[in-house]
Amino acid sequence: MKQGKNGEQGYILLETLGISLMLLAMTGCLLFYRQAAALRCADAARTTALYLAREEFSRLQWMEQNEESFSASSVQPWLGSPDSLRQNGGIYRVRAETGSRDSTGMVSVVVVVQWEKSGFSGEQRFRRLIGRHGQESKRM
Repeated sequence: MKQGKNGEQGYILLETLGISLMLLAMTGCLLFYRQAAALRCADAARTTALYLAREEFSRLQWMEQNEESFSASSVQPWLGSPDSLRQNGGIYRVRAETGSRDSTGMVSVVVVVQWEKSGFSGEQRFRRLIGRHGQESKRM
């Protein structure tokens, strides 16, 4: 160790190790930030998918209520505006798979939402029974 002008001892190796450990910790934190940003992007895509599915269910319910019946046991394309399928920097595809009518007139509908956003893709499925207001399912 070297004596400095002020009587301080130089710890160059120790200082270098300390700075290296700090840099290592900082790069580790950047990985957490990157993962948090990816999770936030995926969460935004799932939330958008939820709202698109709700819109599709609402349009199908409106069609059922106004006796503009949709064909059972089929696949319905997106009923909304095509511009709605490009939101939050992502591209979405929505379709409704309808089952057959049961004895009470209710139709089981599965809305499938697929998306591609920021290099990630995903899919969510939502299921609901649709019928005219005033009809109730007799299942328990």
